[in-house]
This record gives sequence, structure tokens and C-alpha cells, in this order.
Amino acid sequence: MEKYSYLILLFLFWNSCTIPGKSGHDGLSAGDCMSERKNMTLIPNLKGKIVSIADQFILAVDSGESRYFVCNLPDTYKKNGTKVRFSVQTKEISPNERLIGTPGYLTQIQEIVK
Repeated sequence: MEKYSYLILLFLFWNSCTIPGKSGHDGLSAGDCMSERKNMTLIPNLKGKIVSIADQFILAVDSGESRYFVCNLPDTYKKNGTKVRFSVQTKEISPNERLIGTPGYLTQIQEIVK
């Protein structure tokens, strides 16, 4: 019986770490997956698309001015060219650090269906 209690607790803990897809987040991780970096700016309601660069997926804003390299992009969005609306918490960039996009994590994402 004790074995089943542990399994139930493990299942509940695992499910508490994601936001259900019915909210438009499709399993988006609710936690800060770059906690070692300082938070910079929360940028809400951006429109862009998913782009694959060097075997990594980034979010490119439609204006072409910004690219975001997020640590919690759900697998359901890892398709090149998918148009999305998203909000991102940007993180600090260390001096002399070069990345394919501004580091951060998603606080919201939703596919734009035409």
C-alpha cells in the first residue's frame, strides 16, 4: 500500500509542474528554468514564429528586431515556421557571451491559427 502512496504523490508532483494545454499553454513549464540568471524584463504579447537555427528552436519576432532563446518551449511548438503569440521573461546576458537569441523563459504561448 505504501508503494502506491508514493506513486500517487509522484504523479501529483509531476502534474503540478505544468500548466494544462486547455489554457492555451500546451504543457508550458510554470517554473523559471534559468534561475541562475537574473531576471531582466517581462515582455508580453509578442507575435512571431518558431525558427530552427543550429538544431535549436528560437522565437523570432515578426518585426525582425528580436530573437529569443527560451528554455521551456513545449515540444508541440518545435516546428519550424509555426506562428505564435507569446510572452517572455528575459534573462541577463553575461559580458562577452554570444547566444543565438536573448535568453529567457516563456510565461505564455499560443499558436496563431489563420
